[in-house]
Amino acid sequence: MVSNFGLNEIIAIASPILSVVYPPTLVLIVLALFGSRIRRDWVFRLAALGALAVSLLEVVRTYTGVELAFLDLLPLASLDFGWVLPAAVCGAVGALIPGGRTAAS
Repeated sequence: MVSNFGLNEIIAIASPILSVVYPPTLVLIVLALFGSRIRRDWVFRLAALGALAVSLLEVVRTYTGVELAFLDLLPLASLDFGWVLPAAVCGAVGALIPGGRTAAS
């Protein structure tokens, strides 16, 4: 069925999906590189959630025209990396949450 679509239609369908999926995936890949040093699994969860939230808002703004001007205020937003700071802040908050699985568990 997909083969009947043209390349432009396939890209139009895949682009918003990939724009939402890539930031949390990149966050999890980078955190996995330091997995032995990260004590709490909340770091992974909240960092990915922070990246996901910003990427969802970016996609909503891009494809619906809703004005979300605060996204332009994020560092690196001009390079489409506005999700980095929220992911880092959420990951730091996750490191402070007691409980959850630790590296020793």
